[in-house]
Amino acid sequence: MKKLIVLMFATVLSLPVFAGYTGHTEVGPRVDCHMSDGSVDFLPTNVCTMKGGKY
Repeated sequence: MKKLIVLMFATVLSLPVFAGYTGHTEVGPRVDCHMSDGSVDFLPTNVCTMKGGKY
């Protein structure tokens, strides 16, 4: 019974780890990048700035 409780507790604590994508990358959080030609792309902030876009 103790092993079952420990297993259930460990499962509950590990769920946030597998919750999915948080939107952050090594080059910054992903944002809607508005390009000068009017297009919008979902890029990391540094990439958006390098391509001349604004977020």
